[in-house]
Amino acid sequence: MNKLFFVIVALLFPLLVFSQMDAKSILMQRGELYFRFQIAPERLNEISRIVSIDGYRNGTCYAYANVQEFAEFRKLGIDCEPVREYYEAKDELQMAESLNDMFSWNVYPTYSIYCEMMQYFATTYPEICKLDTIGTSYSGYKLLVVKISDNVNADEAEPEFFLGGQMHGDELIGGMVCLRLIDKFLRDYGTDQEVTYLVNNMEIFINPLSNPEGTYFFTPDSVNNSIRYTRDGEEWENFYDINRNFPDANAGEHPDGSESYSIETEAFMQYADNHHFVMSANLHSGAELVNYPFDTEQALPADDAWWQMVSSEYVALARQACNDPSYMTGDFPNGYTNGYAWYTITGSRQDYMNYFKHCREVTLELSMEKRLANDLLPSYTSRNIPPMMAYMNRATKGLRGFVTDSLTGEPLRAMVFVNGHDYFNSHVYSFLPTGEYYRYLKAGHYNVSFYVDGYIHKTFAVDIADGEALPLDVQLVQGYDPETIIDNNDEAISLYPNPVVDNLFIGGDKHFSSLEIYDISGKLLLSKRNVVGFVDVSMLPHGQYLLNLVSDGNIIKTKFMKM
Repeated sequence: MNKLFFVIVALLFPLLVFSQMDAKSILMQRGELYFRFQIAPERLNEISRIVSIDGYRNGTCYAYANVQEFAEFRKLGIDCEPVREYYEAKDELQMAESLNDMFSWNVYPTYSIYCEMMQYFATTYPEICKLDTIGTSYSGYKLLVVKISDNVNADEAEPEFFLGGQMHGDELIGGMVCLRLIDKFLRDYGTDQEVTYLVNNMEIFINPLSNPEGTYFFTPDSVNNSIRYTRDGEEWENFYDINRNFPDANAGEHPDGSESYSIETEAFMQYADNHHFVMSANLHSGAELVNYPFDTEQALPADDAWWQMVSSEYVALARQACNDPSYMTGDFPNGYTNGYAWYTITGSRQDYMNYFKHCREVTLELSMEKRLANDLLPSYTSRNIPPMMAYMNRATKGLRGFVTDSLTGEPLRAMVFVNGHDYFNSHVYSFLPTGEYYRYLKAGHYNVSFYVDGYIHKTFAVDIADGEALPLDVQLVQGYDPETIIDNNDEAISLYPNPVVDNLFIGGDKHFSSLEIYDISGKLLLSKRNVVGFVDVSMLPHGQYLLNLVSDGNIIKTKFMKM
């Protein structure tokens, strides 16, 4: 199969879907199928391990699948049908014919005009805008990103925020919101107080098209036949849903069952490793709501109160901007939900960023229609600018400061742990080379501890107020600290609290395939698989214990005290 085949199919596509509205024909034309079926809610977790669930309403599940995924689904014997209204011919979406056309915000960019627009931003506003590339897709499409900041060529001690659109290539509103937001930041800097504040106090990274491979699947000149998945080859097994392709805290390194990551997944994970993102968002459509973490974990996040606050704020400001109280009410009247409470998925970027990168990422579903009609674009893009800026503003609030050595002033990479609050990797770390940290919390009283290997930890009582920043610089003294152990052979592993009463938290950025606890005589007392952030040791008697963790085939050995 070669790309010419897909180009020919693109020209014939409307005729084909009218005459052959069946799963096999669609899969052969597009490499993926959008379909629906009736299913009880208690089976959604099972189904999500096979296909890519897109939504669940009134007992009907909507899902995508590539050829292999659909073959596995068919083994379940569940009746299904293509989502006909998605495939049936509609009015052609209008494409921009020039860069100037884009600034009416009622046309979609061709790939070449998209690249021209991103370059225009960087060239026209070089003092505050810089163009970068995350990577290149299979067909050669660039994963472009702009950095916006007052000192754009410097890496300042400011919170880094990442915004990504169209991870699903057929969900077209996300990229348009990103482009319009970039334009507002650049045009209004120095004249709009809120814009100027954000640009002066943050480093903002915006990637409008996270999956141009899917958006321009058939041709770089149109989004009309866009698909959800990306691909990294010509064969059917090379199609991936990027938002099911990330490592997962519960389901392991390859939760979608594939043996590799997509090109886009790999590129983004590397980009995240190269930066210190503290907050982020990814934009979708097909629903209208704010979906906050976690998608994979039933337990509510440690910061559930904070997430509800920022989610409700987004919804309220979006409704206010469009003067429409019905916006974002299609699935939940309040406009937001915890991801697991909606439907369970594994491998989402939101969960990857929150769990593995300690970054507060949210998923924003911005329109019921995936391919939004041109006449609706101005309204839907403009209504999401004020709430997006308010969400970004949250990155400048909360507990923040620098962690340094008390004698030398050298910056330290410290674990910042909120006692009696943090779990499931909700703690954060200070960053090198600056030692800066950012911890976002709902208003309240907290005890926050700072841990660094080889230093005596410190705990501070803090009172957080909503919408305000609380500076707290911390100087740590070198010495032995019996209350924490950070394994000397692997700086990414930490245990806390130590000694422990009940839950022993295992910090770091690794996924552990197994855990074993031994007493000092070498007797195995507890064994667990797929460890997800902590282990309950409340049943163990007082004493000292040995802990073995397995990650990527490597055994990490350490010890802890049980009180």
